[in-house]
Amino acid sequence: MISISSFKALPEIPNLAMKHGLNLEFTGLIDPIIYSEDFIAQTMELKHSCLFTSAHGPFYDLIPGSSDQEVSNLAKTKFLRAIQACKKMGIKKLVLHSGWIPDFYEDNVWIKNSIVFWKKNHI
Repeated sequence: MISISSFKALPEIPNLAMKHGLNLEFTGLIDPIIYSEDFIAQTMELKHSCLFTSAHGPFYDLIPGSSDQEVSNLAKTKFLRAIQACKKMGIKKLVLHSGWIPDFYEDNVWIKNSIVFWKKNHI
């Protein structure tokens, strides 16, 4: 399956996808907002919403493998909101980032924290 991202700055992408029978990755979940029912309804009204086969989740300032529990809890909250939005829109694949920042954490600490995060939260 080939999917291309539908960035706001490239409004011609959905038309190209429709013309060439490509799938779209919805990028509207990148901003870690609360995805309201109106937001979801407006998204589903887009003529190209039928092409959304995946979505890209929020990642700005989110570090699920953080040693700071408040930071990892925030990532969990934002990720779960994106998962719920995808379910409501019928999008079955969601890209989530690991939050790895090279040379920031000792490798073993970040890996351990990250494994705990993903297993504990069933994300």
